[in-house]
Amino acid sequence: VGVRLRENDTVLTAANGSVGLMFNDNSMLSMGPNGEVLLERYAYDSTTYMGAFDAFVKRGAVSIETGNLAQSPDAVRVKTPQAELRGQTRNFAVHVEGE
Repeated sequence: VGVRLRENDTVLTAANGSVGLMFNDNSMLSMGPNGEVLLERYAYDSTTYMGAFDAFVKRGAVSIETGNLAQSPDAVRVKTPQAELRGQTRNFAVHVEGE
């Protein structure tokens, strides 16, 4: 609780774990058991609401509810080994099978 994340940090959950992350633009990321997500980039300017959120979901079930960043086109990108989701969508949910 309260740990500050940095760009290129990896978030992992165990077989019986889950995690919820809240970002300063009010975006939220939730991940279930056996998950792995690389937070490739996160930047946010609270004055202009401009920034970027790029995450790579290597495995597991992940849902993302975007905050103020979603007001900017293509500010949010969620990548998986086989697809990329981006745009002004408010909610993303993916499940990636993996080791």
